[in-house]
Amino acid sequence: MPFDDSSDTSSRLSMMMPSKSDETLMRTIVALVLALLGALILPVPAEEVTTTPELVSLASPAASVSFVPQLRRLQNGDVAASWLEETPNKIYSFRLSLLHSGKWGPVRTIAKGAEISHFSADLPGVMQGPYGVLIAFWEVSDHTTGDRYATTIQLSSSKDGGASWSKPVRPYMDLVHGQHSFLSALLWNSNLEFMWLDAQMQTHMGPDHASMGAIGLRNIELDREMRIKNDRWVTPIACECCPTAAAITADGPVVVFRGRAEPTGAKAQDVDPTRATVRDIQISRLKNGRWTAPQPVHQDNWIINGCPDNGPAIDAEGRDVVVAWWTAAHNQPSVFVAFSSDAGAHFGPPIRVDRTRGEGQVTVAWNAAAKEAVIGWLEDHQTWARLVSQDGRAGQPLSLGPSPSHARLPSWIAGPQGILVGWTGLDGDRRAVKFGYLNDAGR
Repeated sequence: MPFDDSSDTSSRLSMMMPSKSDETLMRTIVALVLALLGALILPVPAEEVTTTPELVSLASPAASVSFVPQLRRLQNGDVAASWLEETPNKIYSFRLSLLHSGKWGPVRTIAKGAEISHFSADLPGVMQGPYGVLIAFWEVSDHTTGDRYATTIQLSSSKDGGASWSKPVRPYMDLVHGQHSFLSALLWNSNLEFMWLDAQMQTHMGPDHASMGAIGLRNIELDREMRIKNDRWVTPIACECCPTAAAITADGPVVVFRGRAEPTGAKAQDVDPTRATVRDIQISRLKNGRWTAPQPVHQDNWIINGCPDNGPAIDAEGRDVVVAWWTAAHNQPSVFVAFSSDAGAHFGPPIRVDRTRGEGQVTVAWNAAAKEAVIGWLEDHQTWARLVSQDGRAGQPLSLGPSPSHARLPSWIAGPQGILVGWTGLDGDRRAVKFGYLNDAGR
């Protein structure tokens, strides 16, 4: 029975109260117990708490009206940065510059035209392929059927560091007109792995002339000669237009995406995209040449009857995996991060990182040496960054500056100079690609 000396209960407990000497002994024992417990649960010393990073600006090679940046590390340590630029007459240029020893190289043009898809949540990019060749990927609008979401993926290669590019080709053979978007790309075992949301399952029209059937997550593997080696589905049913993200673990490739729950036995061709259903973030792993059945990173149980255009981000090294995502479950918009130490087979409890009402469009970078991740997201018309350690400690959020809404953040890259970050910012009312380093100056 705990000791209670409050006046309103003393009469009822008078028969149970200890004597004065017993009370002194009890207080001494309690003090000792609390001291011992305190030694076990003391707050982490300030110098060990994950710090708030500092932003060091890096001059941008992009023109004044630019957006949708993307970052990729190359095998020699350089970073390929790509983005789109827009002219007043709505002509778009897909551009590239290589960052070497902190300095930008010449700006190259990969493709140019009015048909280049420029949705702010769907990022084109450049990666390194077999033999050190650069591979660029982007989308162009497909107006064949009048479907405003219909796109075609384009690939082009460069053997001279981006100075010249091959004629664009599709990485698939089918001629289905519809969505081919939100592409993720990896180089694994000398093969190119591409994952994207594909409309191949949408085969008929509903009574209101809306597309029926599911958008699936498709994977095509190209060999060293850019020939199709495998064409397979990660899942035939996924959320219709949320970005995908992929990484390579010690156990092989993993991909994260927003799924959609359907009744057991439901056929992809009969899915009604407008039906309210749970749309949580899922992960699948490539094992023995097959993708595992998708599993939730966490069961947010967000029920929605439309696609939020807001997908997850992932980074990995060895068997450590970190995933960040946005959800509005229970009418509470939030950004979360979760960690795995077994190559994505299981995740720890999610950690909320936004301030009060995150808007998502997340990115994440894993710093293996510090066992922490930096998470980026949009909130209050700004881009934010926050450090979170694998054991759940977090620094304060840092604003990188004003940003347009719905501007998906590119992959950020951990390196010796800190975390290389890129985002679509604002110069006045114009979109402008910005770059910088986040470093742990306070650590």
